[in-house]
Amino acid sequence: MKNPFEARVVPVHGPAADLVPAVASDTEDLPFIGIAFLAATSGTVVFDTPMGDAPRTIPVTASQLIPCGVTRVYATGTTAEVHVLRAYQF
Repeated sequence: MKNPFEARVVPVHGPAADLVPAVASDTEDLPFIGIAFLAATSGTVVFDTPMGDAPRTIPVTASQLIPCGVTRVYATGTTAEVHVLRAYQF
C-alpha cells in the first residue's frame, strides 16, 4: 500500500508514524524526539522537552494524550506507563 504521507514535510502534528513504549531512564534520551506521548496507565510522568528546560512533572490519567514534544522520560518519579508518538522521517 502506498504511504499517503511520504511526500509531505514532517509535521509536528499527526498522524504519527509509530507509537512505541518509552524506556524510562534518568541518563539516556529517547532515540528520537517524540511529537507527543500517551499515558497507558494513570500516574505521574517526569520528562524533558525539546526546549531543554528543567524536567516537567505532570499527573496523567490512563489513555490521556499529551501533545508535547518529549526527548526523555525519567525513571525516577515516573509511575505511569508511557508510549511515545514518533513522527515520520523523510
